[in-house]
Amino acid sequence: MYTDASLQKRDGRRHLGCGVFDAPNSREHFFRAQDGNVLYGELLAICFALSLRAAAEPLYVLSDSLVGLLLINKAVFDPASVSTHAHAGVLREIAARLRARTAPTTLGKVRGHAGVAGNESADACANKGAADDAPPTPDGLPPPGGGARGGGPRVCFADAAPQLQRQHDPDEPEPPDDGPDDLAEAATPMDTDAPAAPDQPASPGRGEGEPQTFYDDIRSRVLRGLVRRRALRPAVKETALRLQRLFGPGLNRVALKPSSYFLSSAAKVTTYARTLCLKLRYNATFAGWKRHKCHQAASPNCELCGAFDHDFHTVADCTHPMINRMNIITHNEGGQKVLTAFRNQGQQGNSAVIANLGNGDAAAHEHTLPAWLGLASRKSPDILIIKGWTQQQLDAGKFPTSPASKKKVTLLFIEYKRCSDFKFDEIARQQVWEYYTPQPPLNRDQTNLFHQLRALGWTVQGLNADGKLGTTPAHDRMLTLLVGHAGFILQSTVDTCFQTALGLSRAAANKLACALNAHQVASASKAFSAAARLKRLGPSPAAATPSEAGPSSAATAPRATIPRTAQRPAGVG
Repeated sequence: MYTDASLQKRDGRRHLGCGVFDAPNSREHFFRAQDGNVLYGELLAICFALSLRAAAEPLYVLSDSLVGLLLINKAVFDPASVSTHAHAGVLREIAARLRARTAPTTLGKVRGHAGVAGNESADACANKGAADDAPPTPDGLPPPGGGARGGGPRVCFADAAPQLQRQHDPDEPEPPDDGPDDLAEAATPMDTDAPAAPDQPASPGRGEGEPQTFYDDIRSRVLRGLVRRRALRPAVKETALRLQRLFGPGLNRVALKPSSYFLSSAAKVTTYARTLCLKLRYNATFAGWKRHKCHQAASPNCELCGAFDHDFHTVADCTHPMINRMNIITHNEGGQKVLTAFRNQGQQGNSAVIANLGNGDAAAHEHTLPAWLGLASRKSPDILIIKGWTQQQLDAGKFPTSPASKKKVTLLFIEYKRCSDFKFDEIARQQVWEYYTPQPPLNRDQTNLFHQLRALGWTVQGLNADGKLGTTPAHDRMLTLLVGHAGFILQSTVDTCFQTALGLSRAAANKLACALNAHQVASASKAFSAAARLKRLGPSPAAATPSEAGPSSAATAPRATIPRTAQRPAGVG
């Protein structure tokens, strides 16, 4: 169901109309609301929509009022935070109706006045509701007010004051939104139609016609000052809370400054790229499955390749030849940036590098499990660093194959991976460790790369179960360098991979993390822009992915239909 409200002014009077469009049944509902603002009309329409379905029937309600959805979220999970709101009455009624429902109920945000058919129909219903001959508000819907100005329960100010200091709950759920356009917006109150309210019980009730006493005036000034002071919290604090909601209690896992670097002017990324990646972080992109769910697309699959179009599909697993090639280039350029930082500021003087990252300035494209290691394997991690052996010796054809040379060198394998910002652990386990270094019990066709190399006399550096770097048999997991599609970087990547493994200084490690963040954000925006242009040109036949010979074969890859379960080429992040 789509809901909307319309406020019209005619003959010096305000006419507020509410509209609900029942898309599955193609039914229109509209009525004239009592005197109030647009926010009250939006909330009243949502409240009415909740009564149009039985409690045991699933319900989807889509509104273009993000402020209203945020207030409903607070009313459900933290009722005290909206107890003094100007529309506390309708918020309490919505929360009560939501709790009374037994079937799944979803409230979502839809773009307003952007051509969404359901939203346009709801807007037309709201305009009808603002007409003079529109039916009145149905019975059972609360009138305006119900908060601090609507006669709420009397509470002594001394009892309410301690609760003003209650800190914001970092685990408080909130519905996905488009994300702030800037860090400063996260600290700006979004409710412009109603006064902000602190998280405390309601103030003493007072009718609209009663004069305000001196005590009430002083008390309201103090409350407004405290609210304003809380609303002006540092933007970094608000961003940290948003990140914590995404990643759970372990906020120290996220490298906060590098992950937010793309929002600064020093990153030199476009406004479109910033907005897009914020939407990716909050799952607010209008992907194919969402368009299909809102009856805006015939299928939830990608128009370019036919695979399921999830939020990260364009930058993750789209097999269209142009988009796939752009993603391969993004992966290879990111790995080359890591090697460039290692050559310039790391422990490169006594180390040799072999990289499976395409031909770049930092390293040429080679197989990272060469024959002189003694293994006949088609697997090829992205980076092999041979510590204790110079690049000049390796380029001259001198390999550390003698028993004495094997004792001097240490092999460090790194897999560079671009992944979903919400699945770092899952990607590291399923796509890196289970592929290269699976843990016991092993299947018949599984082999641990590190166990094989150590059996041949090589010293291999890896991670243990606690994520610490070492060369003992317990360190049998490959080092992963994970970068989120929307630019998230883990603190363990900066500490373990950049500083400990590569030997970068703290400043150089943070600089590299910021460079990878800006590069990923800019590349993601280019991929989405290219996909949008291709979709405007019309459908094209699905094309095969580049072969394992390298990304250079993408330009000459033949066009052919491939199954959705086809394997991705080696080296793709």
